[in-house]
Amino acid sequence: MYRRLFITYFIIFLTLGFLSANQNEGSEKTTEFNPWLIKVSVDLKNVTFEQALKEIEKLSKLKLNYNKSKIPVSQKVTVKMENETIYTVLQKILGDTNTKLSVIQGQQYAIVPEKESKCKIFGIVIDKQTQEPLPFANIVIDSINRGAVTDKDGNFWISGIDSGSYRIKANYIGYLIFEKQIEVYKPSQYLKIELLPGTLEGEEIVVKPGENYDFENNINISKINIAPKLLNTLPSVGEPDVFRALQFFPSIMPANDFTTGFHVRGGKLDENLIMIDGMPLYSPYH
Repeated sequence: MYRRLFITYFIIFLTLGFLSANQNEGSEKTTEFNPWLIKVSVDLKNVTFEQALKEIEKLSKLKLNYNKSKIPVSQKVTVKMENETIYTVLQKILGDTNTKLSVIQGQQYAIVPEKESKCKIFGIVIDKQTQEPLPFANIVIDSINRGAVTDKDGNFWISGIDSGSYRIKANYIGYLIFEKQIEVYKPSQYLKIELLPGTLEGEEIVVKPGENYDFENNINISKINIAPKLLNTLPSVGEPDVFRALQFFPSIMPANDFTTGFHVRGGKLDENLIMIDGMPLYSPYH
């Protein structure tokens, strides 16, 4: 009897062990492969953020989606890690660029900015040769129609900017125009602008008169007409005097209170030409 019970328990034990082994084997076969857990060694020196992402795609066989205008694809990164998972390597790269990994759906992944808050650019504009600050220089970002003017110490700031890639331009009278592509991805980003002295050369402009223009007979002289009726309305001592009347007009000043002589536009008395019916009149002030 005891022998039969022993044999029965032994058979049950073997059966349960066999079923457990098959279950574990089936479980191992149904476990999904996770590419993020692959251990790799990487040595990336001073490569762009975009190049680093492509290396991660190559190692993991996954597609990483991203908008080049929203993340700093041109930022330089350096990563050296040994026997680490691909996920750990990627997190190191993302941490240096203020970005994060986002799961779209299933095996679809995207690289997005860590925060969608607005950014600010601030800095200084100086002369590259003397290192002196340049006050009232113009800084413009044409693509978003934003800009600023430096203060008396050459400082400037432009706030309310979305993270992304922009082309910034600076100009100052007497200096060459400065242009640079920048990556904006930090809440506050410093930029030092150095301008080189220079001149802007335009096309040659030649001014010449017409072929039949006569300078001698086409002299435009300002003219004032005084009617006899007007002379009678002007204040005068005794008879109306045309020379005294002229002194009421702009740019004509009397020589003194005792003569009718006058100065025209700062000229002297003998520089005035007085003519009657086309004939010059000498010594008219008596």
